[in-house]
Amino acid sequence: IYSEEFSSKLFDALCSSTFCASFALGLAVAEWTVVRFEGFLDLREIRNRLEAAWVCAIEPAYVRELECDFTDDVDKATHRAEGAIEVLGVLLESMQSRFNKSNVNLPETVGRQILLAKHVLPPGTAFEHWLEQSLRNLAQQFPRGPDRLVFDRAKEAVVPREFFEPGFRYSPAEAKRVLQTFLDRVRPEENPYLIPADQLRVSGFKGTPDRKSTRLN
Repeated sequence: IYSEEFSSKLFDALCSSTFCASFALGLAVAEWTVVRFEGFLDLREIRNRLEAAWVCAIEPAYVRELECDFTDDVDKATHRAEGAIEVLGVLLESMQSRFNKSNVNLPETVGRQILLAKHVLPPGTAFEHWLEQSLRNLAQQFPRGPDRLVFDRAKEAVVPREFFEPGFRYSPAEAKRVLQTFLDRVRPEENPYLIPADQLRVSGFKGTPDRKSTRLN
C-alpha cells in the first residue's frame, strides 16, 4: 500500500478537490482509524483532538494547537494499537498546522492519514468503497480551481462531517445548518483543545467568541 504508484494516484485524487475538502476528508478518514480500536484503548484523548480539528475546519481561532509528540515509552511505541493512535495524533497536528497556514502541501498529510487507515483496518471493510465514493463526491461538489497552488480558506466552502455519511444531501444551506449545530454542541469545558469564549475575548479575537463563525453567515 506504500507503493509509489499508489501514492501518486492517491495524491492526484486528493488534488482534484479544494484544500478545505481535503482537510475534511482527512478528518473523516481519521475517524475510521479511531473506530478500529474501540474497545482496545481509551480513546477520549484522540476523540477530543478530532472534535477540535472539526471545529478548526470552521474557525481555526477556536482551537489550540494540536501538538503531539512521539512517546519515549518503547512498550507503548511498539504496541500496534497505541502506536497507530499516536501516529494519528501526529498527523492531525501536521494537518492542522498546514491548514492554518494555508500550506498547499496539506493533501500530502491527508494521504498519510489514508495510508494509516489502510494499514490498520482489517480486510473486507467498507473503507475502500467509502473512500473512492468520497473522493469522487468531493471532486464533483468542491472542485479545485484553475490555480491549483493557491489555498485561500476564505474562498473555499467548509465541508461538514455529514458530507461523508450515506444519505446526506448537500446544499450550502444544509451545510450551514449542520455546521452551526455542531458548533452549538461543542463544550470547551469538556475539551482542552477548544478555547473558551472568555479566553478568546482576552486574546483580542475579532470574531464572535460564542461559536457563531463568520464563515457561516
